[in-house]
Amino acid sequence: MSMKEHFGEVLLSHLTDLANSRCRVTEADVLAEDDPTSAQILAGLMMLHQELELREHERAEAERRNLELSTPVLEVGHRVVLMPLVGVVDLGRSEQMIERALEAVSTKGARVLVVDITGVPDIDAGVAAKLVATFRAVGLLGARTILTGVSPTNAQRLLTLDIDLSEMTIQRSLGAGLEAAYAMTRPERAADPVGGHRLNDRPRGPR
Repeated sequence: MSMKEHFGEVLLSHLTDLANSRCRVTEADVLAEDDPTSAQILAGLMMLHQELELREHERAEAERRNLELSTPVLEVGHRVVLMPLVGVVDLGRSEQMIERALEAVSTKGARVLVVDITGVPDIDAGVAAKLVATFRAVGLLGARTILTGVSPTNAQRLLTLDIDLSEMTIQRSLGAGLEAAYAMTRPERAADPVGGHRLNDRPRGPR
């Protein structure tokens, strides 16, 4: 086998690796190649793979940011966080929902998570199961969850699905859900010193 034929097989192998998002070309391989043209080709393959890796990293980062924006978690009160869901909730987004909920409860020290689905047009069995899984996972961290904004259509859908709703605290609207959440954390808020006295202590006037 001639040197050109051998290099052709090596090149084909590297191109196959590149197509599978792998690259075995190293800088040492480039420097070890005697033929300048072959070395230039190997260097080009190595740079192409690095460029593809960078683009894939940027794509994954952009996808992660988009998922975070599509599944925001907002701190709306003392140890109360809100996750408003808008639009279609697919499998990827529902997985992100669980991750974001657990992260918020853990890092923000939340005691109540309010999940509002006013903007979710349709709930199927998969989404309902993820909601239940989210509520259970949050409960394992010692926090409580409230589901709000259930439309009549989604209410009927939840009733027809074989889903255990016993772990769901459901409120008719976001406002009612937040009111319930604040009521759940009121004893903790009353115990926090504010302005040198407790919230449930009223300043006493002169006797």
